[in-house]
Amino acid sequence: MDRKIRCLPLVMAACLFLASCGEETQTPPALLTPVGVSLDTVLVTRGDVEKITFVEGAVSPASVSLSFTGGGILKEVSAVVGDVVTEGQVLASLDQEALDGQISDLRYGLSVLQKSQSQSVEIQTLAVTQAQLQLQKLKESGADSLSISLAEIEVQRQQASLSQLKDQNALAVDRMNHQISTLTSQKENENLTAPFSGRVVYVTGKSEGDSVTGSDTVVTLVSEEEFTVVTPYISMSDLRQVESVEATIGKNQYLLTEAPFDQSEYLSKVLAGASLSTEFLIEGDTFSIKAGDYAGVFLIQDRSENVLMVPTNSVYRESGGYYVYLVKDGTRIKTSVTVGVANDAFTEIESGLSEGDEVYVKG
Repeated sequence: MDRKIRCLPLVMAACLFLASCGEETQTPPALLTPVGVSLDTVLVTRGDVEKITFVEGAVSPASVSLSFTGGGILKEVSAVVGDVVTEGQVLASLDQEALDGQISDLRYGLSVLQKSQSQSVEIQTLAVTQAQLQLQKLKESGADSLSISLAEIEVQRQQASLSQLKDQNALAVDRMNHQISTLTSQKENENLTAPFSGRVVYVTGKSEGDSVTGSDTVVTLVSEEEFTVVTPYISMSDLRQVESVEATIGKNQYLLTEAPFDQSEYLSKVLAGASLSTEFLIEGDTFSIKAGDYAGVFLIQDRSENVLMVPTNSVYRESGGYYVYLVKDGTRIKTSVTVGVANDAFTEIESGLSEGDEVYVKG
């Protein structure tokens, strides 16, 4: 009895082997969706696809920090913190006589500089001529090649020194001319005026007779009618990649533009450890906006209009690129595609699909 039981597995294996010898090897069928189970699918459609970054912001009154271009000597500061001023109103002024004196001193200094430069150029030109004459004498006297080579090097050195001297002189003259031009422009605009109507929130502690520079804020003015949108700090490199900035405030949509960037103010905040922010100007009519309103800000990096698109969760990625599952007669067919602009909701399809195609979407 035990012997029969032990032989039974061998007999069964032999039977299976003999049975298989009489049949062809069969390839297992592709996995199909079970009968009665429906696929989640969508049609390939046309539309606009945008790559967007969202940040939160708030509406703030427009403000401006005013300073004199190039600086000078204060003659008067008429603005007082809390004052409501109108556009064009004079807030501070420079001493006209002091500006005239500065311009006169610079012009005299420029004339002295140019005379000194002329003399130094003459001396260096003479040095070049002497080096050239020495080289010519060596060649005429039949000097050895080493002596001639050293003399040629000396000529080149003196010529380079002359060229460098002329460049340095030109740079110094340009610098002084720029200072004169800046002060002349300031002389024509010695009054600091309000660019818009608003309220004064800061006035410098300096008084009549004190010196101010172009980086000194004299008055800060806040508008009670014009507004900006302020967000947490967005780096300059990120903003350079943005095609447009839009904001939703209340029920309305607005186009935003970056407000002028004050490098000195930014550096002072960094050094003081203060929190940084980015400010945007609001385009269009702002009559329905008030300070403190919430603003949803959208940084639009890329935008493709009227393109083929599918839900982003229908697109798969592999080492060779992207693919979707095209659905035909209830069967999923892996199909390679080229994608364009994409966001969390939709992905642009540049090639591989046609409008009206049906694709599988992950549930």
